[in-house]
Amino acid sequence: MDLTTLFCHIDDSVKARNNKSIQFAQSKPSRGVPAQMSLAELMTITIAYHNSAYKNFKSYYHYIKNYHLQQFPKLISSHRFIEWMPSGLIPLSAYLKSRRGQITGIS
Repeated sequence: MDLTTLFCHIDDSVKARNNKSIQFAQSKPSRGVPAQMSLAELMTITIAYHNSAYKNFKSYYHYIKNYHLQQFPKLISSHRFIEWMPSGLIPLSAYLKSRRGQITGIS
């Protein structure tokens, strides 16, 4: 799945749950600058990283910054992104739970 399709699925899920108003206010930035990225963008990058072959997040984030800046025009620094990752955990788990298949009982 490419980034655009993944983002569309996640964005629709976020809008359906009315999570679009979730603020990244758990860790206030020192200069008082509000977050520019949306929750759907944060979740997209997190899921795409885990589906990639990159061994560490910093290298993957530099790849996103260099080659996918058009898809993420309001990309924040990698340090701030990592600070805001925990605030997207609950909506991310809700999205992943909604995308899992039917349980068949065979493990």
